[in-house]
Amino acid sequence: MKSPIHIAILPFRNLDRGEELGYFSDGLTEGVINKLSLIDGLRVTARASVFQLKNSEASMIEIGRSLNVIAIVKGAVQIAGDQLTISAQLITINSDLEEVIWWKRWEKNIKDVFIILDQLSNEVAEKLREHFWHFDLEHEKDIAEVNNIEAYQYYLKGNHYYLKWNFEDVKKAIRHYEQAISLDQYLAEAYVGLSNCYAYLGGTGYIISEEALNKAQHFAQQAKALNYESPELYFALGGKYFWQNWDLQSSFEQLNKAIELNPSYADAHSITALIYMLIGKSSLAKKHINIALRLDPYSANKLFIKSWIHYLHEDYDNSIHFGNRALEKEPMMVPALFIKACAMLLKGQVEEVITLFEQKTIDKLDKSTLHGTLALAYSFKGNETQKQLHIQYLEEELEKTSIERTLAFLFLINAVNGHDVEAVKWLKRAFEIKLPLLLFLISDPLIKNIEQNTDLRAFKQKLLQVQGIKRILPKEVKNMPDDGWIEENKRKLLKFFEQKTPYYDSTLTLKSLADQVDIHSNQLSWLINNQFGKNFNEFINHYRVEAFKRKVVDPENAHLTILGLAFECGFNSKSSFNTIFKREMGMTPRAYLKQIN
Repeated sequence: MKSPIHIAILPFRNLDRGEELGYFSDGLTEGVINKLSLIDGLRVTARASVFQLKNSEASMIEIGRSLNVIAIVKGAVQIAGDQLTISAQLITINSDLEEVIWWKRWEKNIKDVFIILDQLSNEVAEKLREHFWHFDLEHEKDIAEVNNIEAYQYYLKGNHYYLKWNFEDVKKAIRHYEQAISLDQYLAEAYVGLSNCYAYLGGTGYIISEEALNKAQHFAQQAKALNYESPELYFALGGKYFWQNWDLQSSFEQLNKAIELNPSYADAHSITALIYMLIGKSSLAKKHINIALRLDPYSANKLFIKSWIHYLHEDYDNSIHFGNRALEKEPMMVPALFIKACAMLLKGQVEEVITLFEQKTIDKLDKSTLHGTLALAYSFKGNETQKQLHIQYLEEELEKTSIERTLAFLFLINAVNGHDVEAVKWLKRAFEIKLPLLLFLISDPLIKNIEQNTDLRAFKQKLLQVQGIKRILPKEVKNMPDDGWIEENKRKLLKFFEQKTPYYDSTLTLKSLADQVDIHSNQLSWLINNQFGKNFNEFINHYRVEAFKRKVVDPENAHLTILGLAFECGFNSKSSFNTIFKREMGMTPRAYLKQIN
């Protein structure tokens, strides 16, 4: 079975002046990414990575190499009143060559945006299948309609601000999603957007986690009540079970559904990796985080999760390496900074941690993390006075808003110092307030000094022992045609090519050929790929090259140029003819003519 075709959708350029309508071009980009990600034969680079290339002046070849993709979609968007204009092109990347293999422009009413999205995505997928190898495509799907274009635009604005991933912009996103719902109460995507916003606010500690996660769950359930099924919804539900309920079994099941629907869902692969790590399946954890990083190579979050997985596996060198890579992209990514510090402490680099956390460059670090990490470092150093100074600050902080992080630090500090009874006291309090990080606290390498504590072992037994979690496998291959069908349709196809010569048509596509020979395009693609060892383009161009070889020696064609003959045989440009002929024959057309003469 061939590997999926890895592609990237670059941010569509906003041709309108200013940034006012930038949300629409960003939303269109995300729509194309989401639609193509649902195709099992494709792997699509995640939004976070491609949007780092927005306005990049790098060549398509340079971008292709950096993202490790073999094809790129790029385009532009313009809105004038109710008129929406979208242009897009598909570019293949092969070594040092790039080739535009498809281009199209739409001019429609803005209400037809979903129609354009479907057409664009389907045509890109068709061209990828023709130029590379077989994968199944669904045809004749119902095209979504925009019930309220103003609501949809508020939804896109919500996405625009949510994906900036900072407190002020997420608050703006919430307002836009709420405005979208006030205009269209059936816009399920906006409920998922609200769910994501509150999950972010709770998970990052901007508001009390239980309150935030309850809201996240509420909005996810509202989307589900609208019979809305999407990878994003299942991811939101999986996150709720993971962070709020500590229910690894249910979380895994929801994430599995998200990945089944969208094999390119990098975030779902990341959380799946963490679940596997927590239950002791480190090889599967590394497999999924590596998939996530292939799909989202520029993501500080994915690099941090890889650092965290190595840390939980007690591979501290690699944990520090990937932590540093995450911090290169987001220097004040607090979780990455903390896990890096823990790995350094466990490697004996205590003085380096103290120097790092006492320097002025991290003045913006929240006080709980600063004092908590230094208390841990002085515990390793054996400096009781300094340790107690930082613990005193944490204890005073318990009455303030950072209570959740403070509890986590007090648990870890007591565990490092071997105070198992005191450590478990803080652990029980964390359990009472449903601290999202609880699963990681009871799995942290820092707690080895108390791992025999009966209460701690009971927590692990209760929260980390799961049943039925299995490796997520690719979708099952659909039933292959039987031998009789294969032989019958091979003969049918070859006879059609001999009698009707469809390859002379330069506009021939897989779908149009399928209609002519009366074979479903998925079956025809499979037949050509698996029975002739070629993709559609290679199969058609082989016939065109053979037709040229016949025509070029026919005296009746003496009045035609080489290029004229190529056009008669179905080629549509000089460059493509020369490239394809050399690939088939191992020499240029002129060299071939010299040889036969």
